Amino acid sequence: ENDPEQMDRIMTEDVRTKLARDMQWGYYAAGAYALAGLRTQALEFLRLVIDMGLRNYPWLTRDPFFVRYRDDPDFQPLYEEVREAWLRQGGEGGTPEENQT
Repeated sequence: ENDPEQMDRIMTEDVRTKLARDMQWGYYAAGAYALAGLRTQALEFLRLVIDMGLRNYPWLTRDPFFVRYRDDPDFQPLYEEVREAWLRQGGEGGTPEENQT
């Protein structure tokens, strides 16, 4: 069961600072926040990792951590930014439906 209060106890400022320094760990933090239903924090960490270079649009569109936010209007610009970067680097599959393999 999601426990936002437990996430707050685990994700101290020191832990958050360390996670924010690494794209992979920052992505895990975004996913953990998303699973806990902490939308604002999930958005914050997802923005951080996109700024660090997250470009795997196919994975982002099917990552089960973010299922509840796929249609969220605040997440849509982030998805679109990653999609555009993915396509610029020669990636294929520009829609979530194409990425459901």
